[in-house]
Parts: sequence; C-alpha cells; structure tokens
Amino acid sequence: MSDEDLKKLDMQMPLSTTYDKTEAERLGKKDWVSYNFEKVPVAATIALLSKLQGDVRNAETLMLSEIYGKVDVGVYKFDKLFATSINENNFVLAGQQEFRADIFVAATSTTQEVEVFVGDFKDPAAMLEGNTGKLKEEVAEFPLKDGYQKLEVKGGMASFSELSNQVGENKRTGVIKLREPDGVGFRYLPFEFNYQSSKSSAVVSPTKMNVLYVGVENPLNISVPGIPADKLTAKISKGSISGNNGTYYAKVNTTDNVTVDVYADIDGTNKKMGEMTFRVKRIPKPIPIVLGKGSSRMPRSRLLTALSIDLDMNDFVFEVPFKVVEYTYMIAVDGEILGNSKTVKSNILAADIKDFVRNVKAGKKIMVYLDGIKANVAGDVVAVGDLIYELN
Repeated sequence: MSDEDLKKLDMQMPLSTTYDKTEAERLGKKDWVSYNFEKVPVAATIALLSKLQGDVRNAETLMLSEIYGKVDVGVYKFDKLFATSINENNFVLAGQQEFRADIFVAATSTTQEVEVFVGDFKDPAAMLEGNTGKLKEEVAEFPLKDGYQKLEVKGGMASFSELSNQVGENKRTGVIKLREPDGVGFRYLPFEFNYQSSKSSAVVSPTKMNVLYVGVENPLNISVPGIPADKLTAKISKGSISGNNGTYYAKVNTTDNVTVDVYADIDGTNKKMGEMTFRVKRIPKPIPIVLGKGSSRMPRSRLLTALSIDLDMNDFVFEVPFKVVEYTYMIAVDGEILGNSKTVKSNILAADIKDFVRNVKAGKKIMVYLDGIKANVAGDVVAVGDLIYELN
C-alpha cells in the first residue's frame, strides 16, 4: 500500500486516539484516558465506550475492505470464457503426418479497453527474448512502424483477414494494447502468426503420354498438395534430375522406362510422397530443308540465295539446337551427272554448287542432289535424309 493510500485511509478512519493536549493541560489531565474518562459520569463513560467499540468495528471493516481491494488491483477481470484450440498443422498426409492441436480455455473481457494492431516491428531483433528466438511476452512501448493496421474489436476479440498475393510463407506481426487494471498506463503484448499461400492450380496428367526424350532436359512440374514447394525433392531411377521449388529437369540417356520418386521434408524427416513411371523415346528425326522447302522445283536464282541446309523439327515440343554436320552433293545437267560427288563437313551450302549453277546456260535443266545428310541430334549423329532440287 502506497503512502498516498495510507494518508487517504487515515483521513477516513473513524477510530482515533488523538485529543486536544492544550485543553487537557489546562484541565490538569495528563493523557487521553484521563482526558476522556476522568470525572466523567458512569452513564457518559458507558456511552463513550460503546462509541469506541463501534469505531473499532468500523475501522476493522474499512481496513479489511481496503486490503481486499488491493489483492487483485493488478489483475485483469474477464467476463467471458470459451473453449478454443490452436492447430499446429491444418493439413496432414494420411499415414505420413500426425495432426496436432493445443486445446484450452480462453478468457476475454467484453468491457476491457483493448486495441489490436497489425504491422511491422520497428526493431524485430529487440522483440525477441535473448537467444531463444521467441517473441517477448510484453514490451514497454508501442513497437510498430508507421503504416500499421488497426483491427476492429468486438466482445474483446479482433479478427484479421487479407487477400495475399505472395506465394509461400506469409508472416504477420502485431501488438495488443490494453489499459492497466488500475486505469493508469498501458501494456503492449506483441504477437506473430504465419500462414502458407499457394497459387490455385489443377494437375492434369496424360497417362498415355508420360514420355521423356533421350538427350534433352525434360521439364517436370512437381507438387504435393499442402506441402510447400521448397520442401520437395525428386530422384530418378536412371539418368539425372535437377531443379527446385517445384520446377525440375530430367535428363536420360537410355530408352528404358524410368521412375521419378518425390520426397517431402516433413518435421525434419524425408518421406516419400509418390512416384511416376515414364516411357523414354528418342527424339524424332528432323527433316532437312533448304530455304524452308524439302525436295522441290525452284528458280535457279532462288537457290543462289540459300546459305545452308537447315532442319525442320516438325512441331517437336523441345527447342533443341540440331544442326546438319555432313552431306554429299552431285549436280546433273539435262540428265547427265557432271564430275564426282563431293562431301561437305558442315551445313553450309557449298560455294561450288552456286558457281556451277551460275555458269549453266539458260534453258538447261539442272538437278542438284544433296545426299547422305547427317545431323547432330541431342549428341548423336544420325542420317536425316536426302534432298533433290530441280532448277529452271
């Protein structure tokens, strides 16, 4: 009890042993007893004693009431109890993960002045309790930066909602401000919470088309509902697989079927979530072309503009840098083969072909044969066909 409280109580106290000492000395009375009872009639003495008894009882009641009132002066009074729970994990995998929740009785006050704010801490490090990494239970001052959001409080409870555009973990912090029980000053109770956000998506697997191609990086999107992408890993039975956060690339060098296994880090343990088997095929052979055309007729002037023999992938889904690495050419005029065939170790259209075409007289029928065309297809050199061009 403070000195101010004691002074206030002393002024209210009905029982008192003080008396007018100056008047007592004038009357020749030495103390409080002689001042109040000496030479006083018996009837008056009894009345005075009865009054003193009443003052004692009133003083006792006043003291007990004051002490009792101070017992819970620093305690918050709650008028609403309810059962609630905090779920540690809202999504579990059957046979893989336990569901856990803390269930307890919560209390709040419908009359207590409570304010709830959500925002960023001014000094996040200062909000932690030592090296434990846990948030402090209480701080001395309002801890949030400008730009915080004040929540509406109903019945002692505040509700928070937001539409998140951030994929992955969303962390929010805030503080509860409430007045001290004695009505003087405030308390600041910090809090934090996390939730996971992911893009809405549908997974469609064409079971008749689960194919990987030899020699290229086959892109794979891997996900497990309820598990963050950064918690997933993948392994392949043959070949190699790389990537993270749901995007992976599988590379195989054999036409045997392969299996991709998916694992998730659950509570520190790597658990298998499932697998998928893929058929493996070789990349389809590309089609050789010159100026965008296969074997065909064209003006000799057009052929003279050609630079190389190119490859048409015929709508193959991968962008692979295929390239002609070898071909043999022959030229015929009016059905007569001229000279011997020559081999070129590149995709460039030989200068000799163009020189010969320029020198042939107009009206002659020229046939250009490009035979034994070979290309590098995902590391393998394969024959891709022949071309014949009739020039006029």
